[in-house]
Amino acid sequence: MLKKGGFTQMANPVVKTILISPCHYRFGGWFRADNIARRFKGRLIYSQQPERLSIRLFRGFLNGFKILPYSQVYVFELMPETLFPGFLGLLLRKDVILDIADEWLYSPTYLKASCIKRWFIRFLDNLVRFFPKLTVTSEYLVNKYGRGVKLINGVNRNEFKPLERDKARLRADVDPKSKVILSFGNTFGETRELWLEEVSYQLSKLAPEIHLTKLTNAGTEELRLWLGVCDLVLFPTGDNPCERACFPIRVGTTL
Repeated sequence: MLKKGGFTQMANPVVKTILISPCHYRFGGWFRADNIARRFKGRLIYSQQPERLSIRLFRGFLNGFKILPYSQVYVFELMPETLFPGFLGLLLRKDVILDIADEWLYSPTYLKASCIKRWFIRFLDNLVRFFPKLTVTSEYLVNKYGRGVKLINGVNRNEFKPLERDKARLRADVDPKSKVILSFGNTFGETRELWLEEVSYQLSKLAPEIHLTKLTNAGTEELRLWLGVCDLVLFPTGDNPCERACFPIRVGTTL
């Protein structure tokens, strides 16, 4: 349930909750949706892998039927998978919550899209005003939409346990005396990549004994290994609306 200022009775056994995420399994926003689903003790619907737009639209249509037995509907972002079930929930007077975790109008997805896709993204962004209950990741998004409960990404302490340092370095063939900085995430696009390249270049000049390791799309075992190896984790972010709006999932993973 939502009330101004935060959540109450998130695991109310009387309320049956279905949560729908457009992200595919163990990618980006899936982790946010999964942890919230655990707190609500609800059923989480997501994609197993990236799919074509036509398949995503059809999946969204099917998701509309899946919400019928539930009294509460929690949709993450307005995307092809969530648009129809979100509005159907409103029409059926169900308790609908919309979660926004990014600034899509300044995202690489929007900036590199065709005119038609840009129009569609702007159209979806304008539809947010029809949802009375809104959760967001940042003050930026609260200010943008003029409302919303800020719900930053938390820490799933049971996700995995990093390997012990000595075992990890032995397995990764890393000198026990070396210094290792780790940076990881699903993508390193735009300003994140530029910052990371600059840091790597400066380190090579100032402290050649320090090694910077970058992981993309890392699985659980790879993260367990390198979080055990490293001395420091680096999260490069750029100073732009897209970065200010989000709260990186990988922060919680590291903590």
